[in-house]
Amino acid sequence: RFSAFANGVLSIDVDLISREPLPMDDNTAELVYSSHFLEHLPEESVRHVLREACRVLKPGGILRVTTPDALLEFRAYRERDWHFYSWRDFYSRPGNYEHLIKKPLNQASIQQLFLYRMASHVSTLHVASTTERLDDAQVDELFATLPLCDALDYCTHRCDPLLQYHYPSNHISWWSPEKMIQAMLGAGFREAFRSGFGQSFAPPMRNIRLFDKMIPSVSLYVEAKK
Repeated sequence: RFSAFANGVLSIDVDLISREPLPMDDNTAELVYSSHFLEHLPEESVRHVLREACRVLKPGGILRVTTPDALLEFRAYRERDWHFYSWRDFYSRPGNYEHLIKKPLNQASIQQLFLYRMASHVSTLHVASTTERLDDAQVDELFATLPLCDALDYCTHRCDPLLQYHYPSNHISWWSPEKMIQAMLGAGFREAFRSGFGQSFAPPMRNIRLFDKMIPSVSLYVEAKK
């Protein structure tokens, strides 16, 4: 399923939740870039995408990924850093939030802001979740008693991938630098490393007018080389 646009850009329609292969030949791409996308897929689908990226890249090709940084998100929740959630005002204006969340974000607790960013379906903010929600007290208890990775997994593993077809903006997997690096190495890349805003090893992806434009203050940047 291909769509061509007037500016020469080719759009490819692939269902990555169901782990369809990319319609590209092996060893044909020089660069692959993903910005604030993988957190919208279940974890096993993310690992599929990473394997597919490795397959289609030429030897020496680079994959660059940016997602929300789960460690920064947890710090903001733990420290009650309301300024971290700079998008609250936008999602508090009538017409901007009702299709996604039950109430304006400026009325949400910091527990639910954090949970919605990591595992949207489990948050009491979600308008149509099909899974059990966690209230504020349950969030605090969970993250006080379990190791961080286990607590995050507890939440994301309860998300319903099928709900993403109706609410694709939900976040249903979490990523830290170490977790993404290990996933990239497990997908077949020969090296993976943490990067930074505008700091790609590939010169074309240092152009911040085209890349890394999505909320850099809360983003994780990781690259892998085939």
